[in-house]
Amino acid sequence: MKTNPSAREAGLRWRSRDAIPRARAMNKLRQARDQLQAALDALSAAVSWISSDLKYLGGNRYLAEILHLPQAAFAGKEVGFQGTSPDLAEFARGFFASPAQQASREITSQVDGAIRRYLVVARKYQGGQAAAFVGMDITELREAGEEIRKLNQELERRVAERTAQLAAANQELQSEVVRRNRAEEKALRALDQEKELSDLKSRFISMTSHEFRTPLSMILSSAQLLEQYCHQLATERVLNHLRRIQANAKQMSDLLDDVLIVAKSDVGKLTFTPGPLDILRFCEELVEEVQLTIGAGHTVTFVHRGQCPDVSMDESLLRQILYNLLSNAIHYSDPGSTVHFELTCSDDRVTFRVSDQGIGIPPEEQERLFEAFHRASNAGHIPGTGLGLTIVKRAVDLHGGTITISSQVGKGTTFTVTIPSGYT
Repeated sequence: MKTNPSAREAGLRWRSRDAIPRARAMNKLRQARDQLQAALDALSAAVSWISSDLKYLGGNRYLAEILHLPQAAFAGKEVGFQGTSPDLAEFARGFFASPAQQASREITSQVDGAIRRYLVVARKYQGGQAAAFVGMDITELREAGEEIRKLNQELERRVAERTAQLAAANQELQSEVVRRNRAEEKALRALDQEKELSDLKSRFISMTSHEFRTPLSMILSSAQLLEQYCHQLATERVLNHLRRIQANAKQMSDLLDDVLIVAKSDVGKLTFTPGPLDILRFCEELVEEVQLTIGAGHTVTFVHRGQCPDVSMDESLLRQILYNLLSNAIHYSDPGSTVHFELTCSDDRVTFRVSDQGIGIPPEEQERLFEAFHRASNAGHIPGTGLGLTIVKRAVDLHGGTITISSQVGKGTTFTVTIPSGYT
């Protein structure tokens, strides 16, 4: 049977028209695949694709480089085939056996003869038959944390050691006072001692006004005074110096905590762990705490508006937000002034408003207010690190909230923070 030439030509033209779009679609798919692979290869993290039978489907360039293998070598190999990370095989096995669609775990792996720590995040796809695993090297972060912990322990040990030495010196001073009180020249020695204490007081006031610029210098100066003049100081004066050392050591520890929070935020490692929170009770207790500690010379008023059920927020980060705002309001206000704290609850968000009657912030400097270590030019000699509002902004951002400022120089400042309640 002969085929109609016209029909055959029409069929060829139809197949040709159908093949062109198909070729274009395949080309676009290849381009998208190449772009995705290039993006994954550019990551400074180990990325791999693993099937539910614990075999590699592929990996990115970073993973290939730390294992010294070509990327094509992964396909079909069992997880842990080199024996460098049994933790990963165990994690993958448990993950595929569970109904969870996403999981994370910290594992160890041997790289170039050294043990490295990785935070691995995994997510399933293809109906749970495969999963993508992303491992970020956190070795340096863990080592830095351990070093900071050791430094804190060493500082605490030195303070405790010095405190014990000063307590012993104080006991010796008391014994000496008793012996002097029993001596024949009691009146003359008491007069000399009074003169020495008066001179020491004058020198101390001069040093505190000119040299105590940082908590560290205050600790060192107090320790030096005690070391040189402890046998001449009254018991109460010695105790005052001990309390100053402890208070400034805590101030340094708080400053270090602030720096660490900012540093963690800079590298995306600041932990955000929301949970159920009685927001009204939390605010009431925080106001009491602030009033009893830093706000003794001020009045802090608190009001709430609307129904305030439990919310889902990170309690630790929320404390950083509100404590910094309230302490700043007190810190930059005249003694005796009032700081207003207002909580407003609505269906899907919570608004916090802190207002003071302090020095205010110049308009041209408000845009830079949340930059680390930046302080307004009119802060003058009021002490501060310039980190408090930086921490506030980053903690608000982690909650998906917003912060605004309204301020007039010499009139006062109002900060308004709005955060989603976390429940719908």
